[in-house]
Amino acid sequence: MLTREQIHPIDLQHCYDPKKFDWEKEYYSKYTVAKNLNPKLIVEIGVRAGYSAYSFLSACPKTKYIGYDIWQGEYSKLPQIVAKAWAEQILKPFNAQLYVKDTQLVRALSEVGVYDKVELAHIDGDHSYYGTLHDLRLVSRSTFATHMLIDDTSFIEDVLRAVKCFVEWDKEYELLYEIDSPRGAWLLKRKESIPLLPYGDGTAYDEIRRD
Repeated sequence: MLTREQIHPIDLQHCYDPKKFDWEKEYYSKYTVAKNLNPKLIVEIGVRAGYSAYSFLSACPKTKYIGYDIWQGEYSKLPQIVAKAWAEQILKPFNAQLYVKDTQLVRALSEVGVYDKVELAHIDGDHSYYGTLHDLRLVSRSTFATHMLIDDTSFIEDVLRAVKCFVEWDKEYELLYEIDSPRGAWLLKRKESIPLLPYGDGTAYDEIRRD
């Protein structure tokens, strides 16, 4: 599980004060999801300093992990380039691959190194409505992930709205659990009645609906 040793000192000073953010509960919830699902492959969109990735992989250390982020700018005093280096450091004990990639510009994850069945996808990248919806559909249509965990559903309104629209419109996933973590998360499960197309068929990718 994630401990203070894996959190960058700048984050501990500025945004991981336990009086303001119960980060232990937040990341324990991710640890629990991975422990219960025991996936062979995890794909994450939005890695930052690797805290979620570490939580997943400490629960199932033999799992393969692929993470994407753009690592640009600064978030809560921690420069993203420093966050990337920190993620690389704390994830060294695991089978983790990190890629600098803007998933908003990708139409199929096979373009960026995902060729195997994804059993858990973690969506925590672009937190806008359309950005979240794009990443959900990207993972759904190009990997047919068994489960998707979407972060910040009780913290950012646009994220929750995008997840609800995705479930209602696309009808390929259903809500399995609404996780009571400090920032909220939805765990979606792919419906068993939905047929799996040949892997990597990007033709199923629709334009995002504009409401």
